[in-house]
Amino acid sequence: DWPVTPYAGLDYERFSTLNIEEVQNGADPDPIEHNFVFATVGFGKTFKLMDKTILFKSSISHTVWASSEGSDDTYSGTKYIVFMAAKLYKNWSTHFLLKQHFLSGATDLTITRLGMGIGYTFF
Repeated sequence: DWPVTPYAGLDYERFSTLNIEEVQNGADPDPIEHNFVFATVGFGKTFKLMDKTILFKSSISHTVWASSEGSDDTYSGTKYIVFMAAKLYKNWSTHFLLKQHFLSGATDLTITRLGMGIGYTFF
């Protein structure tokens, strides 16, 4: 039974949004580039479930700096991540990711990312 491992740090993210009114009016919208630095705290834990070793990680982050290129409006807010990985058979593994942003600015913006995958370890 391995202990819980806490961690903390800074995350940098960049993504683009579009002005929906421009899209609805048929204009060629210019993307707005958003840059964020988040302060993050989280923990990781490895445990056994039905003879499988599972890695679980979770974190929560809050904006400490933000800027937007192409707009005077900046977003700020919180995000959280839940990640799990498990070894399936020999070198094969599977993983799952849930990442959720809750941001406020000119409008409220919620972004959800789900990821699932299968991996192979070569070494």
